[in-house]
Amino acid sequence: MNHQQTVTGYELACGLQFSSITPQQHCTLRNATQYDLDSFGVAGIPDGALLEILNPEFNRFDEGAFLVIQKARNLTFSKGLVKSVEFQSSTLVSLKVLNSWLVRFEVVEEDNFSLKTLSIRSDKYRIISPTIRYLKSLEELAFQKCSLEFIDFEPFTEMEKLRLLDLSWNKIHSVRIDPTMPLAALKSLDMSYNKLTAMQNFPGAFPALKVVCLKRNSWYCDWVGEARGNIWNGGITVMGAESFCGERDGMANNGGLCCKERPKYVDVVHGVFHEILSAIHAPVQNNTQRLVYVLDSEDSTNPSVLIYNSV
Repeated sequence: MNHQQTVTGYELACGLQFSSITPQQHCTLRNATQYDLDSFGVAGIPDGALLEILNPEFNRFDEGAFLVIQKARNLTFSKGLVKSVEFQSSTLVSLKVLNSWLVRFEVVEEDNFSLKTLSIRSDKYRIISPTIRYLKSLEELAFQKCSLEFIDFEPFTEMEKLRLLDLSWNKIHSVRIDPTMPLAALKSLDMSYNKLTAMQNFPGAFPALKVVCLKRNSWYCDWVGEARGNIWNGGITVMGAESFCGERDGMANNGGLCCKERPKYVDVVHGVFHEILSAIHAPVQNNTQRLVYVLDSEDSTNPSVLIYNSV
């Protein structure tokens, strides 16, 4: 039986959803604001419900707000405005924040073992907080169609059950993958539609990887050649092969991936960079990925800018 209630400016409607073998309660909360939650709360959410908050207006959705909807098992924010989320919930299994102008997502600094799925889609979202590491039981993690530029895989390594990672449709120039800290359970990785030229320690740092998508990047052909051999030896399936590269200047097809020749100045600057770091006793390993990012920036041909931004 469906039921609906209206309190102040928001509306809550619930009904059975038959998309699975076992019918589930699906509730839609429309037009809720920060004031509504703080002043009135939300009554009438059934235990274990799938809750969609549609067109909300929240500057911050924090621990107190999660307590208000604690009966929900799955939570989806759709459209509207949710600028900041500070996650703390022992009941949610799935959380999705989709097209809601999200800028900041933090996890309260205590281990969480309930959340299995997290999906964020916001072109205002630029930096993954290291507090993501506290989501110990995540199995599926997606930052699709955000504005990420650099990815450090280290926080993900504490998610021992993570099997799917989707970083597609971002602006990622470079990544940091520590070979001594593998993602042991990861089976599916999507890095398509980014600006990557290479990924060091790939796929070696993902020993369980079965499926990968790498299309629509700016790969260097020497990296593609090496990666293809490692992918083949690892029995990994590559999804989304590219058949035509002509629309992008200087790109050629190498076994299903479009790639370009590595500029000679990159190798030269790598050598100079390592000499500088050695002279000033700076750790080379911690700065190499930053060098790769700066080389792809607009000021990469300016030596002073390169050194300033990299050290």
